Amino acid sequence: MFKFDKKNGMHLFSVFLIVGASVFMLASFLFVQHQARETAQILINESLKVKFVAIERYVFEFFKLHEQRLDRVTSHPVVKGATLEGVSDSEAFSDQVSLLKGAGASAYINLYDFSGGLVFQESKLPQIVEDYVVSGVETETLMEGVSYSFFSSNEIDYLLLTSPVLYNGYAEGLVTYTTPVAESNFFESLGTDTMHWFGIAQDRLDWQMTPPNAWQVDMFPIEGTELSLLYSVSPQLVSDAESNLTRSLFVGMAIAVSLSLFVMFVFGRKVLVSPFRSLAESEHQLYEQSIELKAKEAESARLARVVKYMRDAVVFTDLDTKITWVNGAFERLTGYSQAEMMGKKPGDMLQGESTDKETTRQIRDAIDRRASGFFEVLNYNKSDQSYWIEIALTPLYTKDGQVEGFMAVERDITQRVELEASLKVKAVEAEAANIAKSQFLAAMSHELRTPMNGILGVGELLSNTPLNEEQHEYVDTFVASGKHMLNVLNDILDFSKIEAGKLELEQRDFHLKELVERLERLYQPLCLDKNLEFYCEYFQPCEKALRADETRLSQILQNLLSNAVKFTQQGTVGLSVSLIEKESQGELTIQVSDTGIGISKEKHSAIFDPFSQAEGDTTRRFGGTGLGLSITKDIVKAMKGTIELSSVMGEGSQFTIVLPVALTDVSDEDTQQEVIPEFDGTGLSALIAEDTRVNAVVLGKFLANKGFEYEVVENGQLAVERVQQRHFDCVLMDNHMPEMDGIEAARAISSLNLDNPPIIIGCTADAFEHTRQKMISEGCTDVITKPVSSEKLNKVFHATLPPNSANSAKQA
Repeated sequence: MFKFDKKNGMHLFSVFLIVGASVFMLASFLFVQHQARETAQILINESLKVKFVAIERYVFEFFKLHEQRLDRVTSHPVVKGATLEGVSDSEAFSDQVSLLKGAGASAYINLYDFSGGLVFQESKLPQIVEDYVVSGVETETLMEGVSYSFFSSNEIDYLLLTSPVLYNGYAEGLVTYTTPVAESNFFESLGTDTMHWFGIAQDRLDWQMTPPNAWQVDMFPIEGTELSLLYSVSPQLVSDAESNLTRSLFVGMAIAVSLSLFVMFVFGRKVLVSPFRSLAESEHQLYEQSIELKAKEAESARLARVVKYMRDAVVFTDLDTKITWVNGAFERLTGYSQAEMMGKKPGDMLQGESTDKETTRQIRDAIDRRASGFFEVLNYNKSDQSYWIEIALTPLYTKDGQVEGFMAVERDITQRVELEASLKVKAVEAEAANIAKSQFLAAMSHELRTPMNGILGVGELLSNTPLNEEQHEYVDTFVASGKHMLNVLNDILDFSKIEAGKLELEQRDFHLKELVERLERLYQPLCLDKNLEFYCEYFQPCEKALRADETRLSQILQNLLSNAVKFTQQGTVGLSVSLIEKESQGELTIQVSDTGIGISKEKHSAIFDPFSQAEGDTTRRFGGTGLGLSITKDIVKAMKGTIELSSVMGEGSQFTIVLPVALTDVSDEDTQQEVIPEFDGTGLSALIAEDTRVNAVVLGKFLANKGFEYEVVENGQLAVERVQQRHFDCVLMDNHMPEMDGIEAARAISSLNLDNPPIIIGCTADAFEHTRQKMISEGCTDVITKPVSSEKLNKVFHATLPPNSANSAKQA
């Protein structure tokens, strides 16, 4: 019978192993049980992520399929025509819709006009759905793009898609697309089984799928939609997974402990045979080394304190660049312990596929030359995550001057590198956005200025015909509205130039008094029309002219005066201008005041922001783009001036601008604006190349009024052919035309080498300098920006066409 002997070392060793193994098994079992529960949950969650991705993809593909069918319906001319004009033959229209939906498509189409009236119906919708559709049309919430909704009717689930019917870019009606959704097999192919259930819910129309059991239901929003994913899992699934993991881990742990105990028992006896002998030898060695260690203890302590508190990683290597020591910061940065890195080369452990080969070559070259160096390199930590570091490499020398190794101090610069990369991406994105905005503004300028050319041109022609007083009033209103639209467009283009930093100031000499008098003549009648008193004060002691951008200065004054008149219902509007000479420089002070609605103090800074008004309803009550004051502030800033506001709600406002200006000694004759006389085109012939009929008619009327003989062609190709058939004194060349545009046509005409080539004058709706320069470089003598007026034609004809004898005689 076994008897325990406490003096027997083997017995004590055996008891130690048994007790240690028991404690280890008990603690491990508790840990394994806890870990199995968490691992089971993690495995289930990871499995769910894959299912969620597949379900979301299935939902989006399901929507995309039906959206494509709906798009075929809404984009078809028959549907657009029915939206605008109604359905005359329901059976024929129904057959056409069936073809558009495609064979086998179990869907129903309803068509509504822009007011929500029903034009065509394949299936009657429940009243709540019908009310939602009609309300969405009336409020235009459904007219902005495709929407998705679910609803139930007669215990059947349906998917409802709506899409506006666009005609010339405007929503003229709405199409609804209704198709049944079989809830029973909607998610069958994506993993719905006895342990899982998936469904969809949507707050709109109070719709959601119902789980087939009493399990707890979790809801997860589907990104980019108004839908939520419903998920329910059986509690038995988690319990089974936890039980299986616990059993597997415990069996593996038991086998590992048994093997460990066996090995320790076999080899432990030999290890414990002579422990005191080994201890004595070690003690003797430690004693001999203690004297040497004491001498280095002070230095080691100081070094340890420095390295302990360093934030940078420190690495010591031998001459073969094998690591001999690293500090704690290195371990935290790389994830490798000192023991793992001992004897290894840093490059072998930390560099990866994206590490720059040229940088590693430079590091290797510095090591070979035993030289210092500073490098930036991409490394990888133990978790294979990349990070950027800057390395300061320094060789280490012995007392006799021999290199014994290297020290590398490494600093993590990942955030800086990522920030630099992010800034580069943002710069590229900003440049792309700027280009897109410029393209949009060019298109907007062309599309708005082209009809404005006809509006203002016809208005000018009408104003020169015999009209009664009432008709004159209509024409004046017509022209004023057109000019207001043109001013809005110019404000937007000015704002774009300012935002892009391309605002240029044109310096010229002019008399301030003449500018003030022009403004007084302009705003005096405007104030009289509103029963307002307008006063103008002008003070300039010196007799000198200004050298500044007169056009921009006039724009500043007109923006402020126009706002004052617009926001003042009774009382006065005032303009005060003073110019004081100070050391050969001038200081121009401008004050514009009114007794209008005023601006609250908290809104003083906001009104200078783009597209901002003092109050939310200001635009609706008074109109305007909200750009005038923003542009004014930026122009004042470009002219190195200041602008200040003083205002009280209900009492009025006063804007004060101070601008530094140059003063020059210029006579009145030098600053007198030249009056351009009417050009006499009698005996001259002109060719109009214009694809827009209204613009061609307006240009023709202008030319006929000046005595020109003219012809009209619709594109650049016809213009090139026509100038080869007969002589024209000038060609009015539009820029954007079909077949061949104006730039290409100007280039072709210039290359014909005609004996008496015509003068080519560009007419473009693109109000950009680069368009003007492009047309001139391709053969145009001058370029007119639309809208074209008789005055603009007079100016360009006087500058480009030689006067005929009759015209010369008149001027003489």
